[in-house]
Amino acid sequence: MVTQLLDMYPDEQLVLLEIGGFLGGSMRRWLQHAPNLMAVLLERDYFGQSGKELADTVQSLSLQNRELGGVLGCCEEALDSLENMRQLDGGAHTLFSNLWEFRERLVINFNGFPLGLLEVHRLGLIPDLVYIDTDKYMDELWVAHALWPGALLAGDDWTWDKARAVVMRFVRKFNYTLRVSAETWVVFAPSTARPRWRTPPIRPRGVAQKHWDLPWLNV
Repeated sequence: MVTQLLDMYPDEQLVLLEIGGFLGGSMRRWLQHAPNLMAVLLERDYFGQSGKELADTVQSLSLQNRELGGVLGCCEEALDSLENMRQLDGGAHTLFSNLWEFRERLVINFNGFPLGLLEVHRLGLIPDLVYIDTDKYMDELWVAHALWPGALLAGDDWTWDKARAVVMRFVRKFNYTLRVSAETWVVFAPSTARPRWRTPPIRPRGVAQKHWDLPWLNV
């Protein structure tokens, strides 16, 4: 869904802020997809885990992802980096390695939330899209909206009850428009963002309505 959002502006240099990038799999995909994209990735100190704990977590998630057919979004390639992760600062080194080829279009900040988010704002950066993939309470959603009220706000974990409840409360409070595709959600102010969206074509047979009920972004 994020790649579809980026496709709306093929000739513009957009700025994407991702909060919670982990090992950089999603960010890598977006930067590969959109050559004009500039990005900032905010990550904490890998949840306070040691290199071994981080590697064990990634191995567990990757194996679960394989068993579930890829629905967790964890990269299969992460399993190839386990030995690197077990080293001192292995998580950060793995993240840098995964995104090294995009270093001229990407800034990585390990101060996380809220400090890193406030630093980005203090430096004057105005993101076009803020993507949130942290815990299921998503305090970052409210802060990002306060700091950059004109940005599109998106995130992951829609099928988690706690995350979905936060997003729905936000939508009701600000009268925002919500679109969902699988695990990904996006919210935006109707007065500014709605004219950008196109009416979707007829839903193909065999495609669930919940996966088709999103703005069609081909322009």
